[in-house]
Parts: sequence; structure tokens; C-alpha cells
Amino acid sequence: MAQRARGYCDKALCREEVLRRNREQEAARRAALLATVLRRRERAAAQRGMSRVEQATYTAALLPHNTDRASKLPARRLAAHEAHLRACLADARQYLATAPVPEIVAGAPVPAPTTAAPRAEAQLLLAGCAACRGQCCREGRDHAFLSEDSMLAYLRRFPAADDDAIVAHHMQHIGAQTMTHGCVYQGERGCTLAPDLRADICHRFHCTGLMMLKGQFAAGDPVRAYLVHRRGERLSGGRFIEIATTGAPETSAEGSAPQV
Repeated sequence: MAQRARGYCDKALCREEVLRRNREQEAARRAALLATVLRRRERAAAQRGMSRVEQATYTAALLPHNTDRASKLPARRLAAHEAHLRACLADARQYLATAPVPEIVAGAPVPAPTTAAPRAEAQLLLAGCAACRGQCCREGRDHAFLSEDSMLAYLRRFPAADDDAIVAHHMQHIGAQTMTHGCVYQGERGCTLAPDLRADICHRFHCTGLMMLKGQFAAGDPVRAYLVHRRGERLSGGRFIEIATTGAPETSAEGSAPQV
């Protein structure tokens, strides 16, 4: 009965076939959505007087879109975050008391690119995050992805700091208002936590939409993107973005330009 309800049996080959079909169906859905995005790009570019050659230099990407509104952070969430920080600190101090200090500090922020093209790509990815408004950051909730490793990195940088000072250093970055269902540090205009205090994943994670942009630009190419929001099978918006190789954003948007 359970096998009939699922639509497949318990044999490994059967499950693998179902997974293969699911992957193919998702790939087909994404391909169809991307084709729609390219038609959108063509229409929007034509309205701006762009040639087909020029419009093709804007790499298309499908991004999620966080529609949450900002509100005052409840006291219970503040208390939960403080308790989480203190628990992570306790674990970190216990580890340091029994383990040698490694040569490499875990959880250090990713170094900023030093050449023009990678800098421009990094700025484009940030612009994509801003256009999305931090859908992935919603998963930070009351823990903000901070962990024992985050506190270990802090304690190795500031070994004389006590727990109260460390907690205060973090929590002073919480804004008067945060995204209602998001991370405690997720403000309406982006993350309010200082970059050197953020969790490692906050520096390294790129969603599927951003991966459509990452590594797509050769040296000397214009760093350009056409961003469209995806919510299920529905598409919305449409934004042309160009990042100068100096790192300064030059945007042309339907609606306001994203905050970088």
C-alpha cells in the first residue's frame, strides 16, 4: 500500500530511477524558465535600444526574492540569541582548554579579491544578494549561523576578551528593526553584523541563482547581469546591472537599483 502511494517500490534501482526522473524534470523546468527569462531580457533590452549583441553580454540569472517586512525584534529572540552566543562560547573555551591552537584560524572571512575582474564579479554577486533581499539569510533565525567555530576564531583574535564583552560586541550590531522572519542581524538593507564577525558560511555560500553568475566573466569582459526573481514557477521583475572594473556599480533597473 505504501509503495503504491509513493508511486515506486523499495528496490534501489526503482528509487534511483525516480530520483533520475525528478532531476530531469527539474532541469527541464529550469530550462523552460531560463528561456522565458531570455525572452524577457530581449524585450526589456529592445525597450532600452540595446542591440542583440549588447543584450547578450548581460548574463541571465534566476534569483529568489525575500518578501518579508522589517519589524522590531521581540525580546524573546534577543534573549535566545544571547543564550546561543554564550553556549557557543562555553563550547569554544572548553575546546581551547584541552586542544592545541591550530596554525590556521578556522572561520576567517574569505579574503577580498585583489584584481579588477574578480572584484567586479564579487560586487555583482553582492548586488544579486541585495536584489534578493537575503532569502537564504532567513535560515539564520536566532542563531545567525554563529557556532563554536565562530567563537573559536574570535577568541584566537582576542584572547583576553571575556564572555560579556564578546556577547556585547556581537549584539550591539542588532538593528532597531530586523526582517520579521529572518536572521537577528538581517536588516532591511542587508546584514548589520560586521563582516569579520559573521559565520564562515555567510562569506562562502552562493545560492543556485548566484552560481549562474559566478565564474562567467573572462578578463576584459564587461561584468553584466540581467536578474529576474523566481518564486516557484512564477517570474517577476527584471533588472540590468553592470559593475565597472573599478568596483563601482553602474545599474539600469526596472524599479530602484539594488543596494550593494
